Amino acid sequence: MNRFKLLFLRHFFNKTPDNFILFVAKILGIKIGVNSFFRTPDYVDTLNFSIGKNSFINKDLFVYSHNYTNAKITIGDNVFIGPKVKMVCVDHKIGSSRQRAGEHIERPIIIGNGAWIGMNVTIMPGVVIGEGCVIAANSTVLKNTHANELYVGTPAKSIRKLN
Repeated sequence: MNRFKLLFLRHFFNKTPDNFILFVAKILGIKIGVNSFFRTPDYVDTLNFSIGKNSFINKDLFVYSHNYTNAKITIGDNVFIGPKVKMVCVDHKIGSSRQRAGEHIERPIIIGNGAWIGMNVTIMPGVVIGEGCVIAANSTVLKNTHANELYVGTPAKSIRKLN
């Protein structure tokens, strides 16, 4: 992505009304489905994500991916994402004692159709949130989740199946 577009996006998202943000995000190339909406994000450093139809992303979304090709975020249809959610696509392997932040890795995040992500949830690299999942507020998702289950805690664990 053009570096200017990325810098513009970072600055613009923090100072503009929500409806205009949606308009500009589409112009910049973010794929946003019909009837989807997102409020003013906190930090977004990529255009490498897509939002399905009828989805809502509340304010202060934090996306950290540095626009790497493998660090795509895909949000399905009918997804609700609460405020202050963090999606982190970039990580490091644990290195030697000389430097613990070892080899750099980036992995995508996928949120399945119908999922509900609560306030202040953190989703780590490579996670797939199953369709119809509910992730409770303040949870940290480190591993893939099964469809139609309720996950709670840090790390997030399934506490029950949903209909």
